[in-house]
Amino acid sequence: MRMLIATYVGVAIFGLAIVAKSTHVEGALVYGKVKELSANETHEAIIASGFQSPVAVEVVSSTEVHVYASRDLGWRRVRYTEVNEPDGSKHREWESDGLGIPGIPGIFEFISAADVVYVFPNITPLDPHRDDKRSRQLGPEGRRDLVRLLGHEEHWLHGFDNRFGSGKESANVGFLFQRGRSELVLFLSGDGRLQGTFKGEHTGGSLMRDAARALDSWKGKYAQEELPFH
Repeated sequence: MRMLIATYVGVAIFGLAIVAKSTHVEGALVYGKVKELSANETHEAIIASGFQSPVAVEVVSSTEVHVYASRDLGWRRVRYTEVNEPDGSKHREWESDGLGIPGIPGIFEFISAADVVYVFPNITPLDPHRDDKRSRQLGPEGRRDLVRLLGHEEHWLHGFDNRFGSGKESANVGFLFQRGRSELVLFLSGDGRLQGTFKGEHTGGSLMRDAARALDSWKGKYAQEELPFH
């Protein structure tokens, strides 16, 4: 029987909120060491995260917060750090230190050595949600060909792709790689753009053009069961 790891970010958010004093800033639940930061400082950290409408902020310390995009898109670490200017001056500001998929140490080995790989429908790519009920374990050939595409660094653009889709995007697919209790969840949208979580932390990236086209062909061959959901 497949193992479903129910460690959604939402559990951490709302579970911790019950036992810790919390407040709200711009609609986001703020919990943890909330007295360490003012509302204005929390606001600045949210802006630095790059998330437009986060659901929660965990205050880890006066110099570190975790900003949660959503239950399915995980959190991004934001730190209050010293910045060196070209003129030699220094100042402190909030900066996000999240990593794109190609920059995560060991990520390609994780993809290649996953215990099991699933595909699932991604009905709303602009607001993606993990679908465990409709997820399906890939067979040997589908898994092999997917790993060949996603598990090699040369197929990825380096850094985050900051393009955002506009309007309605066609239904797509998502992927779940599990190894032990660790998970990589990726939601696919147009032009080979992927976003999701690795061990709960937000990540994302874009495939090179040829790899993106190959992934479209992969969907036509191995994900016909998931694609009709649009």
